[in-house]
Amino acid sequence: MKPFLLILLSMIAGQSTALAQEDLDAKTRKDIAKVFQLAKAGYEQLDPNELIMAAKILLKNPHIQQFSHRQIMDDMDLSQEEQLLETYDFFNPIQLLEDAKRLAPVNDRTTRWRIKLLERKLPHYVEMGKKDGTIQVKNYLIYSNNSKTIDTKFEKNQRITLSVRIGDKLRLTVYDDNENSVGTSKAIGDARLVSFTAESEGVYKIRIENTADKPNDCYLMIEKKL
Repeated sequence: MKPFLLILLSMIAGQSTALAQEDLDAKTRKDIAKVFQLAKAGYEQLDPNELIMAAKILLKNPHIQQFSHRQIMDDMDLSQEEQLLETYDFFNPIQLLEDAKRLAPVNDRTTRWRIKLLERKLPHYVEMGKKDGTIQVKNYLIYSNNSKTIDTKFEKNQRITLSVRIGDKLRLTVYDDNENSVGTSKAIGDARLVSFTAESEGVYKIRIENTADKPNDCYLMIEKKL
């Protein structure tokens, strides 16, 4: 085993804040190290099959999808080549499969079939048009005492309504591209709702916080109106 993987295994042997500070068992530590190894090889060798195998482990073990290799790399003395890998997110199965699709030869039907098979297991995502706007709905699994931030581009003067539902003890906050808070959720029924008008065009950060002592499998709805 390469030295950086030995360091990796030793550093994740304790606890991870991304996993709500729960102790990681031997299998979880092994899976995390395997995903790291496969994704690294896939991006270095431009091999879609390595990325597919990494994504498959993540989809079988959703509790490690919020683990970030950057948490490890920040504390490791890595070579310049390995530092370049911070460009990629090794623990995002959606990104891994997108990159695998990009790397797979057009005529490689087997590899493309494997990608399509795994894509069916990705979180449900629906986008549907409306008469005067668009509604997007996306599913997120957020672990206890954890959060998820989603970058979304809004146009100037768009009326935005955000809601997160089917979850307990959730908080929804939105920040503009200058990190200013533009809205915090209020409770309406079983949903947490934020409404605002985008004062400028830019990338806004939607943050969902889970303060419960258990994971929340929730749905975020984004409605845009001009």
